[in-house]
Amino acid sequence: MLRNYLHRFETEPVGALLPSSGGGLQSALIDLGAMHPAKRAVRWTCKACRFVDTRQVYSYSDHALRCNVCGADVDVWPAFQAAQVRHEWLPKVLSEAMAGEGARETELLPYRLWRLAMLPTASGSVPIYLLRCGWHVDYEPVVRALVGEEAASQMVLTTSKVLTRDISDSSRMVVPLIQVAKLEPQGLLLDLDRLGGLVVPAISVRMRPRDDNLWFDVSA
Repeated sequence: MLRNYLHRFETEPVGALLPSSGGGLQSALIDLGAMHPAKRAVRWTCKACRFVDTRQVYSYSDHALRCNVCGADVDVWPAFQAAQVRHEWLPKVLSEAMAGEGARETELLPYRLWRLAMLPTASGSVPIYLLRCGWHVDYEPVVRALVGEEAASQMVLTTSKVLTRDISDSSRMVVPLIQVAKLEPQGLLLDLDRLGGLVVPAISVRMRPRDDNLWFDVSA
């Protein structure tokens, strides 16, 4: 269930209208608040410039649709039900799972990167971030934002597997969210013990001389 939700969460562009299947998964996501309720939508093609778009409209408004590029009349396709992802839901529930009800996440990059909470671990408190991944994502602004946090150590939860070299360094751990969480009809379940257990002093694992630039490693 979580994998299917994250696929929707990563869909571009943000705010895309996703066809509603009316099935159990989407109904559960709507009930949880992870998606907006499905509404009537139509796809249209501009008669002049051939631009194609999709919009949620009431049936009596179909005749008023105009191309939002050139303003010309449009040909309207058959209507269907479509829903949108509520991108604020996932950062919010993750933040509250770590820091308690009412905790607030901080959006560092719009719809891309959030600081969730400080997680207590055996190696000290670590700031936890959520990274919304996807195809053709430019990770350079993400790295700049993380470096700008000036944290001695960081853990980044990703919505899908990414090339570690894109965003990790000796003081930053990358963990796919699906490894430490699962989504059920009752809500999102985050394994805090497993999450905290991933952070261990590198020297205790590798028995190597102290390196101030090497703060943690992934335990087995």
